[in-house]
Amino acid sequence: MREEARQKSEGRQVVPFMYDRPAGRLLFLSIDKEGRALGTSLAEKGDHSISLPARHRSSNIEPFLLSDNGSYVFGVGKKGSERHAEFKELAEECSTALNIPSVDAIVKFLENPQVALPDDYKHDSDRVVFKVANTYPTDLARVQEYWASKIADDTETQPGTCLICRQQTRVVGRIPLKVSYLGMTLVSANSQAYASDGFNNTYTSPICLNCAEKATKGLDSLLRSTETHSITGDVHYLYWTTADSDAPVENLFEPDPNKVRELINAYKTGKKAVVFLDDRPYYFAVLVKGKSRFSLRAWEETTLGVVRLNVARWFAMQEIDFQEERYLGLGDILELLFRHGDRKISSNEWGAAKPLAQAIARTALEARPLPYSLLLKSVNRAGILYRKKRPGKGLRAELRYLRDITILLKAALAGVGMIEEGDMVGLDESREDPAYLCGRLLAILDDIQYAALPEVNVTLAAKSFGAALTTPRYILPDRVKMATQAYLPKIKKGEGGAYNVESKRLTGVLDQLDGFPAFLDPDGQAAFVLGFYHEKAAKWARIEEAKNKSKSKSKN
Repeated sequence: MREEARQKSEGRQVVPFMYDRPAGRLLFLSIDKEGRALGTSLAEKGDHSISLPARHRSSNIEPFLLSDNGSYVFGVGKKGSERHAEFKELAEECSTALNIPSVDAIVKFLENPQVALPDDYKHDSDRVVFKVANTYPTDLARVQEYWASKIADDTETQPGTCLICRQQTRVVGRIPLKVSYLGMTLVSANSQAYASDGFNNTYTSPICLNCAEKATKGLDSLLRSTETHSITGDVHYLYWTTADSDAPVENLFEPDPNKVRELINAYKTGKKAVVFLDDRPYYFAVLVKGKSRFSLRAWEETTLGVVRLNVARWFAMQEIDFQEERYLGLGDILELLFRHGDRKISSNEWGAAKPLAQAIARTALEARPLPYSLLLKSVNRAGILYRKKRPGKGLRAELRYLRDITILLKAALAGVGMIEEGDMVGLDESREDPAYLCGRLLAILDDIQYAALPEVNVTLAAKSFGAALTTPRYILPDRVKMATQAYLPKIKKGEGGAYNVESKRLTGVLDQLDGFPAFLDPDGQAAFVLGFYHEKAAKWARIEEAKNKSKSKSKN
């Protein structure tokens, strides 16, 4: 129904029963009423406006009605003569039954199918579409009805109850139409391993022919639209509603900062909270494509209001202080956790990423707890991502270096219930968590070293980050000693103001620390990274504020 409404709103003809819109190249072949070829034109791949007869074709010879590839139409290639004979026989049966002149013209052409073809025509894939006196015979209502009747007669059925319409009717043994985007059928149980209660093939999930055709086309339509489909690796995410309304789920994959901010504000303040009361239905599904079939891994039927509320909560969990708003899409998270340098994520890595991606999607949509494995993977990556060279000078370079992994760690802590989604957005100087304080301390020590040795290539934090993240007691005391005995005295000789600022920052954190933890568990490591990032972000915020004040004074 949704697809039919969309087609009508776009002024497009609704795709008839057992027809489909081809995506591949088309060879339009014009002939006269006597079946003589008049010329050809080749249309490249795309969403063609024309609809053509369709069916799920196995390795057997099974022609489409009045339109097929060159092997069937011209009799070329492997099994060409047999395929052409079957195609011609089907056209003749249609001609005899309907007595339509344009169909008769196609039969005459097939008696001796001679035509000059384009040099780049591919007979095994490019489909031939006949045009007779400005008419496409496949568009005629009687031809469409004939093809529907032909498919119904050829489809194996038995009495049963359709799972979709719940009617006592005849259900199909095999669905005669593919989900063309995936190249697979909706239900596939063609070996004993997939049999259920003595049933095989589509009888394991009984569907009548009419519902099977509509469900297949509906799924294919969802997969082909960027408004209802996103993909990471071989995992397909589908989301749709019958309502004409802005859907927030697409922000899970490519977040729009303005739309996300609007949702979060409504979630936090209660203003425009009516958007969370929208009870119109909303649907979400996760499909994973295999070599020969696809499987449904998740299905959620909820309301627009609930989805908006859960998506707003998910992005509130990601909030963190930064000069530019930043929210992570699902693809961003997977790239962050599994990609190494410029190398693409391998198939084995995608195998590990799939369950994590599905869990994140369900957390965002259903407010489920995040798996603890996300926190473990995130803290492991945090140590790897802080490489041995300074990321560059200035606010953006230094903060962006750990920004994304910090956002993910904060969301992971909130997702496993360690903090509330509104906690730890920015620097919390009253927080006495030893792990958080150790992260702040390392950031301060790094700044002190840089103030003393601005040209250093390998910074204190770069050398110590991974070890301090896990065993702060064995790393930080020596670094504090180095800062107080070597770096701070050097800063004092140069610029007294910097010395006072850095000494005060260092003393403030050390006074709060009651000894250094020997080891940090994953929760502590996440807090360490957040402390490190918050301290850096607060420092740069103070610098920016001072610069802005200086500019305003100079103007006055």
